[in-house]
Formats: sequence, structure tokens, C-alpha cells
Amino acid sequence: MFMQSRADSLYILEENEDSSEFMEMLFLPAVFSIGDSWVMIELDTSWFDVPYTYIYSMVVTNRAQALEDVVVPAGTFESSLKLDMVGENSYIVISGSDTIHAESGTTFVNTMWFGEDIGPVKSYEIDYEDDTIGTVSVLLSYDLSGIDEIQQELPGKIELSTYPNPFNSVVNIRVQGVEGSRVRVEVFDINGKRVQGVEGSRIQGGTPGAEHRTQITEFIWTPDESLGSGVYLVRARFDPSTGSGHRGLSDRGNETVTKRVVYLK
Repeated sequence: MFMQSRADSLYILEENEDSSEFMEMLFLPAVFSIGDSWVMIELDTSWFDVPYTYIYSMVVTNRAQALEDVVVPAGTFESSLKLDMVGENSYIVISGSDTIHAESGTTFVNTMWFGEDIGPVKSYEIDYEDDTIGTVSVLLSYDLSGIDEIQQELPGKIELSTYPNPFNSVVNIRVQGVEGSRVRVEVFDINGKRVQGVEGSRIQGGTPGAEHRTQITEFIWTPDESLGSGVYLVRARFDPSTGSGHRGLSDRGNETVTKRVVYLK
């Protein structure tokens, strides 16, 4: 797990076990007050496997509880931000108009203390079934010497469109971005596992009179025969190894964009 500071907020980047890709979660917004809560990540999806329809939703929220002094082996950290992170989900199976199965509940509760300019200094998980404290983690030591801030410039905002959606054989994926940048398109299942990369080709440039020219790249995804019907996530992102050469674009838009598509086999 990594943390990444951006202009708008602080994110958690968690690597998927089955690939080198990362899942993004909003850890701290740029502006908040004690008592505020916010959604870190949210998933609301459904898929079909005749004769059943499956509906799954998940939401992880974070709440700023208080400012507290924390004493751990690494030292005393005054006014550390106490955060409560809660994960909840629901799962429903439907056949026709009948609900065959439904369940929902809390999947985890985690409390963390976040030290200013340091990061997490203490955390523990709570067993929500018997309300007891589980694994406790504390900061043993830290060293901030020799740390440099790395500024990576990224191209501007990506615009992603898919059609038709739902689809049953192929789906067209169109990505608009800054001219001179390389865009990668990959497909993931609802669990975040990468299932396929998609090759594309540039079809046209645009907005020649604008401050930064744009380009449009078109991709066509033909699902592998081994993939079943369901909801998939198409993600477009700028390849960090390339760029347009324009400065300041990373402040103007997003480096990735994701869109859901429904595959009806």
C-alpha cells in the first residue's frame, strides 16, 4: 500500500494481488473538519448469468473523529488525526421478479492515527462481531532525511466513451487526450483483476486553435471466449513513460478515467 499526495487530496494506492495495477482510494480530502466523513471508494455493479441477476455494492467511508496525542515506540505525536474507516457491502441474487438471496453488512472497521508530516503512526482493526480489538500496528521508527519531492508531469484530462453499451460481441472505445501523449486502455473485472489489454490507433487530431491540441485514439475490444457475461471496467490512462511536453497539464485534469461496460454473451 502506498500514499500519494495530489493537489486536491491524499490517496491510498493499493496494489491488486493478481496484477501490478493499483486501486485508488480517497484517504483525506484537501479540506475537511473534525466530524466530517467522506467516501473513499464505492462500487455499484450488476451482472447476468441466466436465469439469475447478481447485484453487488460496496462502499468504504472514512471519518475524521478527533485530534489526539499518540505515544508509540517512534515517539510522541501531538494532535494526530484519529480516523475511523468502515467497509460495508450488499449482495443480492434475483431470478425474474423474485429475490433468491440477499445479504448485507459491515466487512471491516479500522481506526488509524495520522501524524502531521509523518503519516500513519498507529492503527488497529476492530472485530465487529464481538467488538474486540484485533491486529494493532504502531510506528517503530522513521527517518525523513534524504527525501526529495518528485514532481511527475502528466497530460491533461482524458475523455472516454464506449459504444454500444451493453454489447454482445465487440465494443468501440474512444479516448480523447492531449496530442503527443500515449494512452493505455485495459479491461478489468469487477474484482479489479486485469483481464485484457486493448490495442488502439490514433484516428485524428483536433482543436488546432486551442492552447493544447488534442488527439483521438480509437480502440476495439473483443472479449476473449473464456470471459463470461457481466460488468467489466474499461480504464484509460496516460502512459507515464511518455508525455506531451506541456508543463502544468497535471493540474488540469485526471490521469485515469474508468467506464463500466456490460457484456451480454
